[in-house]
Amino acid sequence: MRIAAALSKDPDSARATEDVVERVLISLEGEKPDLAFVFVSAGHLPHSETLLGILREQLGARVLLGCGAGGLIGEGQEVEFESAISLWAAALPDVGIQPFHVLPRMVMNQLDFAGWPHPEPAASEVRAMLLFADPFTTPIDQLFDFVEGRFSGLPIIGGLASAGMSQGENRLFCGDRISNRGAVGVILSGPIDVRTVVSQGCRPFGRQFIVTKSERNVIQELGGKPALARLQEVLQEAEASERSRAKRGLQIGKLMNEYSSSTGQGDFLIRSVVQVDTRTQSLAINDLVRRGQTVKFQIRDAEAAHEDLVEALACENEAMGEGGACGALLFSCNGRGSHLFSEDHHDVSAVHSELGDIPVTGFFAAGEIGPVGKKNYLHGFTASLALLRPGIA
Repeated sequence: MRIAAALSKDPDSARATEDVVERVLISLEGEKPDLAFVFVSAGHLPHSETLLGILREQLGARVLLGCGAGGLIGEGQEVEFESAISLWAAALPDVGIQPFHVLPRMVMNQLDFAGWPHPEPAASEVRAMLLFADPFTTPIDQLFDFVEGRFSGLPIIGGLASAGMSQGENRLFCGDRISNRGAVGVILSGPIDVRTVVSQGCRPFGRQFIVTKSERNVIQELGGKPALARLQEVLQEAEASERSRAKRGLQIGKLMNEYSSSTGQGDFLIRSVVQVDTRTQSLAINDLVRRGQTVKFQIRDAEAAHEDLVEALACENEAMGEGGACGALLFSCNGRGSHLFSEDHHDVSAVHSELGDIPVTGFFAAGEIGPVGKKNYLHGFTASLALLRPGIA
């Protein structure tokens, strides 16, 4: 397995594409790429056909996927406010690579996805899916369910295209095809190990509570008392600095494994507190919540986000052991980067610091895709990574 990546900030689309192709091919040392991803800033999207033509003729990857994005990641940089093209390519001997472009449709009053690959790879051989979707035309949770019905427990990593602010403005690439609808992706199978890191940028504080009364996304009671009263208790028990941070970035975490004897990084699915109702003493979050679920309040700020990402990367690096990852794909929220951190290139720098000088490419997404526990979710303010290395067939 050999992986290479390059990023160009040349404003000329053809020159930028030729530049990244040339440097990627040099890094591959004569290996023909089996899989390539290209991420393109909004300024280059009008020249998409030119870009894909150069990639087809000069790179010659067997499978090419990508999308437009509001900010790009590559070669140790996070480019948020300039035109750029970022390319990632890999020679993956004997790995099954099945690309697709799916579009939602109604069949017999049920949602289906046209374009799903047939035949499917054997479920026992499937390792992961990489997915890029247009947020305006893709019912992402239903797509997760669709995949789960075919490959139970399959990790999905990726992000929502972020180059456009309204329907029709985004672009998705699948081979020679350019689309502004649906989702593109690839199913990887065979001798490849795809590890995932999902850093939701939060730090828990206070006690855990059981939801004792709720309705859809509204938490009415925690531990037999009004939810707002419990929040006030936790804030009163916290230090002054923690109370200040909580007021600016209060979140709530849903414990994913109720049978776990201890909790730590990655054990909670983070959701935002979207409304505090002083009349009913309830809290509304941006997800469904059920009675009997364990929750814990969380703080999201730059310090918590840094600590969470570093811890998650260090844990995964230790778990991988000798050899580590050959390359990575990084999808960070477009609310991270310079919007959250004082230092430049924060997330990709953390990846290199913890995992070494591996090829890393990605983009700032309008929503990040990654598993928590054994289920895939759409996240916000998250850094989601796919780490690739050789595996056993």
